Amino acid sequence: MLTFGAGGIDVAMAMAGKPMFVKMPKVLGVKVTGKLPDWVSAKDVVLEMLRRYDVKGCRSMIVEYYGPGLEQLSAMDRHVIANMGTELGATTTVFPSDQEVKRFLTAQGRGEDWVELVPDPGAEYDIDDEINLSELEPLIACLAAQAM
Repeated sequence: MLTFGAGGIDVAMAMAGKPMFVKMPKVLGVKVTGKLPDWVSAKDVVLEMLRRYDVKGCRSMIVEYYGPGLEQLSAMDRHVIANMGTELGATTTVFPSDQEVKRFLTAQGRGEDWVELVPDPGAEYDIDDEINLSELEPLIACLAAQAM
């Protein structure tokens, strides 16, 4: 599933049968490697992204996380990261529907709903980045002082 926000007038016009056009956002591919150290959480992943991109740096972008480090992140870790994608200004955030998603759905009694969805081999992104979870440290969000 991929969701995009829509304005009220856009939705009303679509309900009236008029076409709705959505500009295709760029896709930021974030390769995730390593393993979260003790005392480091999924929120620290987002805070690291905010350190790199700030609150407006991912506007008109889809942030897609992929890579071997995702095996270390639970479905709830992914939820935290995706939910806070809005803090980056991202249009939306996506993760693969992999074995962790299957495990989560099975635990919820919905295992039959699972479908594997992963990036194509050799998938290319408009922008590439990488986060090594092993290198992250606990972070604290703060508001930079603004000049008056």
